[in-house]
Amino acid sequence: MPIALNPMLIAKLPYNTATDLVPVTLLATIPNVLVVYPGLPVNSLGDLIKLARAEPGTISFASTGQATSTHLSGEVFAKMAGLKLNHVSYKGSAPAHLDLISGRVAMMFDNGALQQIKAGKLRALAVTSAKRVPWLPDTPTMMEQGLAGYETVAWYGVFAPGGTPAEIVRKLADDITWAVRSPDTVEKLTAAGAIAGGGTPEEFRKFLSSETERWGQIIRDLGMKPE
Repeated sequence: MPIALNPMLIAKLPYNTATDLVPVTLLATIPNVLVVYPGLPVNSLGDLIKLARAEPGTISFASTGQATSTHLSGEVFAKMAGLKLNHVSYKGSAPAHLDLISGRVAMMFDNGALQQIKAGKLRALAVTSAKRVPWLPDTPTMMEQGLAGYETVAWYGVFAPGGTPAEIVRKLADDITWAVRSPDTVEKLTAAGAIAGGGTPEEFRKFLSSETERWGQIIRDLGMKPE
């Protein structure tokens, strides 16, 4: 995902995404999960929205860093739901989870909290993908709970150096697709909270273009400037 965001966030990027890299294939997508402090008196997305509207500016959400998927997922939610939320940026998920579990922050969009959810240390309200995920089958999507069009996922992909012959790029895509879609790999990815990718270079290029355009608009709406 950062590969789509970096040109909009880093002023002196040491490479040109359009010319120095060739999209090969998508490796995996990783939906975020909206989790809340267990002591927060909410049991659904609707409950959370109602509480945040009743107490504007008092609800804080954690992220693993500025302009990460965990941050931008929260900003998109706030904008679509018409909420005023406070963003608290952490250096990684571990310190964010500590403050979330203790109630210092109220909520977080995260893709690394499955153990805490299963242990009852955090409450899952929604997943950010278009469909429910197999590792949290009873947790509805954001769209199911009324936020039409809400979908944010982190993702990983494979790129080749610029100028790599097309036949080599296609061969790489075919081999990687076979590997990531094999039953054993799918099982391991699912256990880690990820959805297997794969596909042709053309499909990945189209996906990358869509992600760049979509997140670019969000970044502009937030007034974030390259640093």
